[in-house]
Amino acid sequence: DLQRLFGSNFGGCHDLQRLFGLKKDMTCNASGLGFNRLHGLPIHKVCCDHAYRTADETIGRLDDIIDPTPCLRSDEVLFSIRSQLLSQDYLGMTPLHILACSKQHDLALYQYVIEKQAKSLVIKDKWGCQPLFYAIWCGASDEVVQFLSESQTSAFPKLTMNWDTMIQTLCRAGAPPKVVKRLIFTQETYFPDHNVNWQNLVQELAINCYVRCAHPHAMRYFLPNWRSVMDFF
Repeated sequence: DLQRLFGSNFGGCHDLQRLFGLKKDMTCNASGLGFNRLHGLPIHKVCCDHAYRTADETIGRLDDIIDPTPCLRSDEVLFSIRSQLLSQDYLGMTPLHILACSKQHDLALYQYVIEKQAKSLVIKDKWGCQPLFYAIWCGASDEVVQFLSESQTSAFPKLTMNWDTMIQTLCRAGAPPKVVKRLIFTQETYFPDHNVNWQNLVQELAINCYVRCAHPHAMRYFLPNWRSVMDFF
């Protein structure tokens, strides 16, 4: 029941629609009033369109918004403009979230955004998810995932992430096992000090199997046997 788990609508976000396998009529707008979740958010719009342009073109468009004639602007004004990279849309997503939810990932764009506003790495959307989570789910390259992970651990070494919630989100949305495995690999490689409830992981893998395959014996098979996690992968 994805609408119950993730809210009544997806604000017309077709990338989320693709992730959750939803039909178009489920990506309704806010209150049915034609709400555009990116209205008044020019940086979000540029990031949303990046798949149709080269990275250099997208960076140029972002520069036009973020750093227009910087020599003519005070430090305060530039700070205010760059703070737009932390602004959130109707779904609580920043421009970095938008990039991470895309089907196309360009390392140069991630580097540009994080150089301008590293704090965007740790902003959470309405489901409590950070951009790294969506980058993993949406098939970003290992290079991109490594960059996001290392940037976060460098800029925010004391910040912990709720890996149990991320695992639950993937499993209950029916994400492929390889995506769940990649999330766990990322935790073990770049965030080894963060805690994971492995018993809970087994339960969520059982739910994932049921969601994807509607297998009636999934719960009975996985829960008593922790070793079955490796069989699942």
